[in-house]
Amino acid sequence: MAAHFHHAETSATTALIHRVLAIALSVALVTPASFALAASPQIADFSTPGWNTEYFINGKQPFIVSTLSLDVKAPSKVLVQFSSEITSEHAENCPCYIRAMVSMDGGKARPINRINLGSPAIHDTNKYDNDRETLSGTTVFDAAPGKHTYELTFQQVESNGTKVEIYYPNFSAVAFPNE
Repeated sequence: MAAHFHHAETSATTALIHRVLAIALSVALVTPASFALAASPQIADFSTPGWNTEYFINGKQPFIVSTLSLDVKAPSKVLVQFSSEITSEHAENCPCYIRAMVSMDGGKARPINRINLGSPAIHDTNKYDNDRETLSGTTVFDAAPGKHTYELTFQQVESNGTKVEIYYPNFSAVAFPNE
């Protein structure tokens, strides 16, 4: 019985030593560069905390909400997210149809979301003073190392309203290095 106990104790000690060595080896394999990448992700963001932003979409002209610059350190997937509220509070000539688009490095803009705003039913049937809708979205870009720009643009499609107001615009880009 004592031999069996001693064997079990030796196996437990050996297993513990193996775990400690595995942890030490994994820590030793983490280089300063890979630790820095994991510890400090690249992020760029734009945010307006107040409701009185005075951002207006007038007619069919594209309205650039924000342009972000991000210095990507390694080949990455870049998660781009935005959110805002659009209102017809001061708008004329609605209903309006607003599209949100995101582009990278001046390339072709990706349509991400579209909303309808200021329909007659909102005012006449539901008796709301104005129509407020959320305009938000997410997309992912592949990015090589280097500096990249991301642009968020709102534009009317199939409508020509004036003074369509943007509240609380937020825009961010976060680089996640590829494995």
